[in-house]
Amino acid sequence: MERDPDALRKAYELELICDRDVPSYEEVTDTPYELFLAWSVNAPNAMLDAYFLAKDGDRLVGQSVLERSSDRADMYEQELTGVLPEYRGRGIAKALKLQTVRYARERGVRWIRTWNSTKNAPMLRINVAMGFQRQPAWIEYVRELGAG
Repeated sequence: MERDPDALRKAYELELICDRDVPSYEEVTDTPYELFLAWSVNAPNAMLDAYFLAKDGDRLVGQSVLERSSDRADMYEQELTGVLPEYRGRGIAKALKLQTVRYARERGVRWIRTWNSTKNAPMLRINVAMGFQRQPAWIEYVRELGAG
């Protein structure tokens, strides 16, 4: 942010693009910029020094974000890891996630918790390859209510 006054806006725009590609059973609604700031920058659990970004020149192309766990001092929570569609398959997401692991280790944090849609096979492969252990599944149910 010291080098680029538009850094937060650029990170927000990258997050919007990445969020839209997270598998979901319903249409994704873009988060307003003010909520992005409230949740990702100004929240008590936010850690700006753990907001890892990948760049190609001046363009942001990937991100992986850690935040403090609200219930465990020895755990960080890994929020969205995402890469622009045209940059996928190059190892950027894994490199970013490895940065988060290094960051956590350097601070003596023992655990990182993350979430993954079963529909997102590439991210599942990365998480399994990095040693994340699967936990009991969270299942979402949806029933469409017809007009009649």
